Amino acid sequence: MSSPPPSKRRKVVPEVDLLRPESESKFLTLSDDVLLLVFQNLSSPHLLAVSDTCSRFHRVCQDGSLWKRADFTGFPPMDLKSIKKCVKKLHSKTESLALEGFLSTKGKVTNLSEVLMGEICKTCENLRTIKFHSCYIHGDKIGFEHFPKTLRHLSLQGCEIDNLPADRSYFKNIHKHLPNIEMLSLEKCGWVKNHCLMALCKLENLKVLNLKGCFKIGECFAYTALATRFGFDKVESFDLRDTDIKDTELACFGRKENLKELLVGGEFADQISDRGLLSICATVNDQPPPGNIERLTLQQTKVTDEGLKTLARGLKTLRYLDVRGSAVSEEGVRAFMREIENCEIITDFAKL
Repeated sequence: MSSPPPSKRRKVVPEVDLLRPESESKFLTLSDDVLLLVFQNLSSPHLLAVSDTCSRFHRVCQDGSLWKRADFTGFPPMDLKSIKKCVKKLHSKTESLALEGFLSTKGKVTNLSEVLMGEICKTCENLRTIKFHSCYIHGDKIGFEHFPKTLRHLSLQGCEIDNLPADRSYFKNIHKHLPNIEMLSLEKCGWVKNHCLMALCKLENLKVLNLKGCFKIGECFAYTALATRFGFDKVESFDLRDTDIKDTELACFGRKENLKELLVGGEFADQISDRGLLSICATVNDQPPPGNIERLTLQQTKVTDEGLKTLARGLKTLRYLDVRGSAVSEEGVRAFMREIENCEIITDFAKL
């Protein structure tokens, strides 16, 4: 009778006591200065998560250099309580703050308040940039007087404002509350009306105005004409894609003296034609065209080869032209390229 085979000896793995100091991660042996260099590569939400792991990381994450630019966009939105916790990390040298709202996820849930705006103004004495994206804001509670006066860049992309004042523009006196604004983005803000231009044009330092997706812009020519005649003197870039502007409004925006970039087209692009380009390039009341435009986007417009000829004659400063989806031909594009050799032109044609 054969004896049973010997049992295999089980490999004994020594237990590791995770609580013992000698078993701690080598990451914790790094100096605070090295940890600080590592943490500088983390996003703001990740910094918050790391600061909650242990007391030492919490202390290192308090360093002011990590919170000069606080950006919480691109991550799941935070509720008001969580945002208040984040604001406590900010300081007098914080330069920018970016927050995400719930409009694209939960809907009309607000995570901003008048008290929060007051804390931001008090804590961030030198704040230059605020980006509130997809936020639901109570217009009767938060106005531009609640934003830091030090702001130079303000983006309300995709925000919705409820309880708008019935007797005045929400932007009334914005030039007094935010006198240093140089860049203003109201992209995808469908609540912005044409008469809002009358208040926006008073921003004396404004250089970039993004109205993409503000589909009510262009509904009343009178407001556009007055605003562009008496204001927007320092504006270098207008983004008017997916607005309701037509050839007549195109001339109003396109003839500003300091304008270098003009973007039109999109959803209502069929209202822009060669006539609009002619009005930009023509001499009006003995005044020649500004001739400073370097970048021009005309996507999905009715611009034809005749429009390209007009641009080639009147806008020699062009360095970038986008005519994708328009009515231009390959032959017309080639003729334009021969006239302005240094201009990069984007078309639907595979090879030129």
